[in-house]
Amino acid sequence: VNCTEPGHVESSVRQVLPSGPHRYSFQTTVSYRCNAGYYLLGTSSIACQGDGTWDRSLPKCLLVLCDRPSIPPYAQISGDRRTVGSVIRYSCIGQRSVIGNTTRMCQLDAQWSGSPPHCS
Repeated sequence: VNCTEPGHVESSVRQVLPSGPHRYSFQTTVSYRCNAGYYLLGTSSIACQGDGTWDRSLPKCLLVLCDRPSIPPYAQISGDRRTVGSVIRYSCIGQRSVIGNTTRMCQLDAQWSGSPPHCS
């Protein structure tokens, strides 16, 4: 029993683990890994069943972007990437000191970690 070509998931890398003489034979698993900055929605791997169908539908890779971070008065931000895992760094202008988080990271829920600092 062979399953049909499962297809590719946009913005992902696909890995096929064959378990028989044919590319998509019974018990073959296909796993998908999203590219950096993308979030996997669904299950990462699917398996070929005895009736020639895949056991679940393909996952999706969603691009998660955080909003542009707010810049407190007298502060500046380094880092302009807004994808998941990106880090921004706050510094203050002149002799002022950063009070609060000096860095924040873009999280899977599209929010920046922590809260904006202020300059004092």
